Amino acid sequence: MKKHQFGSFVLLSFIIFAVILSPAALASEFTFHIELPPSDYPRAKLDVESIPSLMFPPSEPAPIVSSIEPNTGPTIGGTTVVIMGTGFTPDSAVTIGGNLATDIAFVSSAELHATTPAGDKGVQDVVVVNSD
Repeated sequence: MKKHQFGSFVLLSFIIFAVILSPAALASEFTFHIELPPSDYPRAKLDVESIPSLMFPPSEPAPIVSSIEPNTGPTIGGTTVVIMGTGFTPDSAVTIGGNLATDIAFVSSAELHATTPAGDKGVQDVVVVNSD
């Protein structure tokens, strides 16, 4: 640390070293405490709570599917469906029974249109995933 005097003002210069953390560490809560300068000068203190939230914007919640219409169709696929829910984005992907739907159209954060893929007979899971 260096001390620079300008009239009645004292400027202290110092170097702060960057800390590199793993993504797992960044996802956890922690506190940084930095105290400067030495005790013969007035103390400067920096407390930064929850550094990850300062470095990365909060992630959006996962999309939730609340309904699909029509809720039946042929196993050969090709049916245009309307998927309602929350958290949809223009880059949402849709799978039905584990198979990727095609012609996905983003209407709003609550509505997608898609064409069903070929699949097995019976009840199938409808899953919407946003790329991150």
